[in-house]
Amino acid sequence: MKNPFKNPKYPVGRQAAIMLLTRYLYIFLTISLLGKAWYQGSGSYQIAFSWEKEVFASLAFLLELGVLLKRRVRDEFSKTVLHLLFTMYYMPLNAAFSLNDESYLFFALSNVYFLLLILLLSSRIRWVRRKKKAQPTVADGGKGFFYNNVTRIVFFLLCVIYIVYKISYNGFSMSLSMVSDLVYGNRAAYQESLDAMSGSFASYALALLRNIVEYVAPVYLFISLQRKKAFPIAVSLLCILSMYSVSSGKGMLFFVVILFFIFYCYKKGILSNFEKIFDYCFLALLVLCLVEMLIFGKSVLYTYLIRRELYLPAWLNTLYFDYFSVNPKIMWSQNTFLLQNLLPDVYDRSPLEIINATYFAGSVPSPNTGMFAEAVMHFGVVGVFVYPFLLNVLIKKAGKVYTGCGEGLCMMMAAKLVLSLTNVPIVRTDFVLSFVMFTVILWAARKLRIGQKMSAAAHAQPAKE
Repeated sequence: MKNPFKNPKYPVGRQAAIMLLTRYLYIFLTISLLGKAWYQGSGSYQIAFSWEKEVFASLAFLLELGVLLKRRVRDEFSKTVLHLLFTMYYMPLNAAFSLNDESYLFFALSNVYFLLLILLLSSRIRWVRRKKKAQPTVADGGKGFFYNNVTRIVFFLLCVIYIVYKISYNGFSMSLSMVSDLVYGNRAAYQESLDAMSGSFASYALALLRNIVEYVAPVYLFISLQRKKAFPIAVSLLCILSMYSVSSGKGMLFFVVILFFIFYCYKKGILSNFEKIFDYCFLALLVLCLVEMLIFGKSVLYTYLIRRELYLPAWLNTLYFDYFSVNPKIMWSQNTFLLQNLLPDVYDRSPLEIINATYFAGSVPSPNTGMFAEAVMHFGVVGVFVYPFLLNVLIKKAGKVYTGCGEGLCMMMAAKLVLSLTNVPIVRTDFVLSFVMFTVILWAARKLRIGQKMSAAAHAQPAKE
């Protein structure tokens, strides 16, 4: 049987129809499954669907979908990030306007925010026009860095060190439970252990290890799968499971599924049609959720995947907006790498504590979210217009680094970045010490490799008489 995903043809009309159907199926499932459901601290998911607002939300979705499909992003990394963000972040954020009966100001600002991001990522405008000299390139891009023996040994050691830390923290037991009470209990206990060692050398060392391993482990798993090496695969998987066992971040387990999915597409040679594959598979996932709901009256797939990765970040965006649209903005005085130690505090507690106390009665220790919520939290309306420019720079710079790392790793890092962006502010210390630091290390390694090749070429040339 011929594989339909090997056909690169993906008509714009069909893509638009699939994405619209995905959106309305998401809304139907959310109302059906979460409309009367209980949630930790708040008592409910605050579903209050408005048909009037749904009309405006649908029109805005169609507008931004048209812009997305008409304008094209050049590098594969940025293109993949934008497509995933549109489905996994913008779609539920746009739907939150009608699902949670939000204000028209929320509707306007949230849609302007994402429209700006689409226009910037698809723009070819150079803010400073200048002649650039041709730069030497390395044939294998970033592949050489990931696949050489030294890098693999370093990745292996980092994974092992984290596993040892996990054992010292909570023993050999590997709790992978996703029950809410256990998850929030584990997170609270972990946060207490971090607070107890705050300011010490051990706390800084642990922060560096924890954040860099968040990207090292999945990359090491991917290259180990490519090399078909069982022991490195087991070590990297054990490291990822250890991270979940310590902090109960559900996104870690969800990303493992995505990683194996991307690797499967890579091995089948269909990864070049990733947008088409993702759209069809995501719609199929929602259909499975619908079938499960119709048969059993509930959906485990929706609860652990769609609710966690789509609804909760979007809902938290509405809560952050509701609070910080009427209260003082943080203005990078907290939750900001380095600057939080230099700028005077606006609040005497972190934004996570504020949202937790205000909306969840103190029972949700880490109501994390990012992007639109981060922009509003720090600078309000000004942030809505500033943050898309910051994201544009971050994604495009990262694209220049990861596009040369091979198709599989490029797509995997794009998916990992999207999951981070929807849950963690880009200026927060853990994001800077994880994604940003990992990307800078790879960029520096590539630059060094280019320098070595230039030096070798210069020495190979005969001296002029």
